[in-house]
Amino acid sequence: MHRSEDQEMLVGNLLHQFSDVGYKEIWLGGSDLARDDVFAWSDSTPIVNAFWDINQPQSVAGKFCL
Repeated sequence: MHRSEDQEMLVGNLLHQFSDVGYKEIWLGGSDLARDDVFAWSDSTPIVNAFWDINQPQSVAGKFCL
């Protein structure tokens, strides 16, 4: 899913559904494990068209996934 509209819809739905049952974190399918601060989806597609805020996503100590 690479269109930002689809990403927004999916993330919004996931956050709503998972927060209703008590989850505080979910994995969206991306990470920067292959190269620090260069995020890609699990199929290795670069995250280029995203709805992230400026300077996001970013690595936080010990957390490399989004």
